[in-house]
Amino acid sequence: MNQLDSARKAPDHDTDRILRELRELRELLASLAGRHLSRQELADRWNISLATLDRRVKSGSAPRPINGKWPLSRVIEWENQQHQNAA
Repeated sequence: MNQLDSARKAPDHDTDRILRELRELRELLASLAGRHLSRQELADRWNISLATLDRRVKSGSAPRPINGKWPLSRVIEWENQQHQNAA
């Protein structure tokens, strides 16, 4: 195999790797769809106490739960907004 043949094969290898990674990401996103966090999970995620979480929710400085749980998608959206506001 000459260098030209090797160069032609490289993009196929890269394409296969990218497609494999995209499939893995799609599977991960599908597993996260509809995921909800409990009060404890959210406090752990933010590295705060449950009392601090309660205070933040009551003061409006944290998203309110829906039926006692926080949709992960809503938490991520809120975190992104906080990050953008801080920048």
